[in-house]
Amino acid sequence: MEQDQQMDRDQTNEPSRPHETHDMDETSKNNDEIKTNEGEEAQAKKRPTRTWTQPSRFKDFVIQVPLLVTHPTSTSNKVTSTEYLPEEKQAIDSKWVYKIKLRQNGEVEKYKAHLVTKGFNQMERVDYHDTFALVTKLVTVRSLLEITVKMDWIIHQLDVNNAFLHGDLDEEVYMKIPQGFSIDNETRVCRLRKSLYGLKQASRNWYHKFTTFLRSLNFRQSKADHSLFIYEVGSIMVVVLIYVDGVIITGNNLTKIQETKKQLDYEFSIKDLDPLKYFLGIEVAKTRDGLVLSQRKYTLEILKNSEKLGCKPSAFPIEKGLKLDKGETDPQKNHLEAVNRVLGYLKATPGQVRTPISWRTKKQSVVSRSSAEAEYRAMSSTVSEII
Repeated sequence: MEQDQQMDRDQTNEPSRPHETHDMDETSKNNDEIKTNEGEEAQAKKRPTRTWTQPSRFKDFVIQVPLLVTHPTSTSNKVTSTEYLPEEKQAIDSKWVYKIKLRQNGEVEKYKAHLVTKGFNQMERVDYHDTFALVTKLVTVRSLLEITVKMDWIIHQLDVNNAFLHGDLDEEVYMKIPQGFSIDNETRVCRLRKSLYGLKQASRNWYHKFTTFLRSLNFRQSKADHSLFIYEVGSIMVVVLIYVDGVIITGNNLTKIQETKKQLDYEFSIKDLDPLKYFLGIEVAKTRDGLVLSQRKYTLEILKNSEKLGCKPSAFPIEKGLKLDKGETDPQKNHLEAVNRVLGYLKATPGQVRTPISWRTKKQSVVSRSSAEAEYRAMSSTVSEII
């Protein structure tokens, strides 16, 4: 009886035959594959498209590029930034400008492509009003460098990336569709909301945008040179000097300087060049005794661009007693000879260190009766400039 009970238990718990187990595994595997494929297809259909987020520093930009080429994924209700040109308006043209940007040592830093408008087609009081933009005076640059040496301040240099693109346009400006984006018989145009390189008001709009932001950071604008901004709270002092897209920042507090850099980078996207080395054609080298200024690189660039690197050196920039007429519409041979004489003088003095903060050569309109009177006139002009 015990054997019969054991046989009954074995029959009850008897596993499936080997060939039956194999068939079930294959069937289950096929079913899993079918479910997986169906799941992938369903997931692919439900998978959301990648969303593009605009960087925070471009929050003022409206980037809506029109799709002029038909793509499988394009939709008919795509929002674009193009409009049809009003009858009383004209659309200016544009072109692509390619440039190789070099580092200070002459190495290639990057290749740049700019979309530049042909601003010479703009009409005054129609699509632009003011074109005036302030630039810093060279005497201000030299005076500031002199102060940094005497006070032993930190002095750094910044460069604003694509500076003119930050300017806001108040005027109603239209531009033709850029080359490479237009189609045949195109009737649409671009309505510009932000500045582009080449517009007559681009530099002024950028200057206004940048200076307004500096004032919001509690910088005070100098009345002697409107490109000079000063932050002074207690013992902390930071000075910012701007020239188009180049910026010099100096002061006695590194923490405040770094904070100002971060604020400017967040708002405009800047390139921190750290210690000042080259600004407005002036090479700046820091030594134990101070700063050494040189325009050798700038001078050689002038000679290279004018193809006068091999010209004969000249000891004087202009011949004594030389008289030149205005020649505004018809320059004469003597004008060209005078220019070549100046280039020859530069060839003779490429590494000359020009240390004075300010100097001037000018024909006096009034003849002084004595040397003492001439000295007083010179002193008066100097004091006026310093004030």
